[in-house]
Amino acid sequence: MGLDFFQKLTERKIPEGWEIKHLSELSKISSGKRLPKGEMLISNQNSNAYIRVADMKSYGVELSKLKYVPEHLVEKIKNYRIYKNDLYISVAGTLGLVGIIDESLDGANLTENANRVFDLKIDKKYLFYFLQSNYIKKIIESISTTGAQPKLALTRIRNFIILYPKNSREQKNIANKLCDIDELLIFCSKLIKKKKEINRSLIKLLVLGKKRLTGFDKKWEESTLGDLLSYEQPTKYISKEKEYNIAGSTPILTANKSFVLGYTDETDCIFNNLPVIIFDDFTTDKKFVPFKFKVRSSALKILKPKSSNIDMYFIFNLMNYINFSTIEHKRYWIAEFQYLKVLIPSFEEQKKISSIIITAQKQVDYINKKMLKLKKIKSSIIEELLTAKTKLS
Repeated sequence: MGLDFFQKLTERKIPEGWEIKHLSELSKISSGKRLPKGEMLISNQNSNAYIRVADMKSYGVELSKLKYVPEHLVEKIKNYRIYKNDLYISVAGTLGLVGIIDESLDGANLTENANRVFDLKIDKKYLFYFLQSNYIKKIIESISTTGAQPKLALTRIRNFIILYPKNSREQKNIANKLCDIDELLIFCSKLIKKKKEINRSLIKLLVLGKKRLTGFDKKWEESTLGDLLSYEQPTKYISKEKEYNIAGSTPILTANKSFVLGYTDETDCIFNNLPVIIFDDFTTDKKFVPFKFKVRSSALKILKPKSSNIDMYFIFNLMNYINFSTIEHKRYWIAEFQYLKVLIPSFEEQKKISSIIITAQKQVDYINKKMLKLKKIKSSIIEELLTAKTKLS
C-alpha cells in the first residue's frame, strides 16, 4: 500500500512541497482493551469512561450513552487509555470511524475494537481529515478481513500512506478550511434536532386538541378508530420479487422502521387508492403512504378512511400519540386497536392541522437537503485539498 497504490487511487503524483509517509512514521498506534471475561460495563457515571465503537460519531464521541468501568477493574486495564488530542480509529464492526478526543474524555478507556493514534508529528486535525478521505476508505475496503465481523489489523493501519504538505502552517490552513464546513454542519444538525423537538411538541398539542387554532371553536367528537377507518388485507399486493431491488417503478413497503425495502417493476396488483396508513398488526408500527406501492408481508393491514370527512394525515399523526402497549405477540387491529377512543375535530380543522404539520416538516426537510449538499461539497473539498489538486493561496 505504498506510493504506487496512492497514485493509482488519486491519479496524482506527489506535489512539490508535499511528501508521503506511513502513519507509523508520523504517530504511534496502539490497541484498546476489552474488559476481563465475565465482567460488564456499568451505566452509573464515575471517572472511568469507556469509549465503545457505538459511541463514536463523525463529529467525535457521543456522551449521552457512555458506559463506565467498574472501580475494581480500573487498575487492570489502566494501560489502555486514550487522552486529550489523541485520535481514535475503529477497527471492528463499523470500520474507519475517526475522531479526536477532547478534554472531557481525557484518560478514558478505549475499546479493543478501536486503535489509539498519538504522539503525532503532523497536525492532528489535518490527520483527522485525511483519515476520513475516500483514499483511506478505499484502502480500508481493500485490506479489511472478511467474516462475521470485518476487522482491521493493527499492522495494516500502521502502514497507511499519509500525504501531507511539509509546511505545518499549510497543514493547519487546510484543516481550518474543513473545520469551517464541519462547524456549519454541526450548526445545521443542532438546528434540525431543535426543530424536530419543537415539531413533536406542536404536533402533540394540535392532534390531541390541547392547542386550538384561531377560527375553530367547535367541540371535538369522540369516536373509535374502527368507526373512522376500514382495513384491507394486503395479500394481493404482496410482491413476488424474491430479492429487494434498489431500482424500480414501485416501492415495496413495510410498516416498521425500514419502510421502503426495495423496488419492483411488477405491474399487477399495485395499491393506488391513496392516501392510506399501513399498520403492522403485531407491533402497531405505522406509516403514512401517499404513493402507490406493493408490500412484502401479510402481517399488516392497509387502513383507509370510511368517509370523505377523514383527513388521513391527521389520523396518522393522532395515532402516533396513542398510548398502547404491545406485550403479547398477536394481531392487534381487530382485537383491540380499532376500539380505541379518540377525539376528532371537524374535517376543516383536521385539514388545517395537517397543513401546519406538513409545513413544519418541510422546514426540516429543507435543512436536511442543505446538509446533504454541504456534505457532498465537504467530500469534494477534502479530496481536492488533501491530494493537492487545489492549493490554498
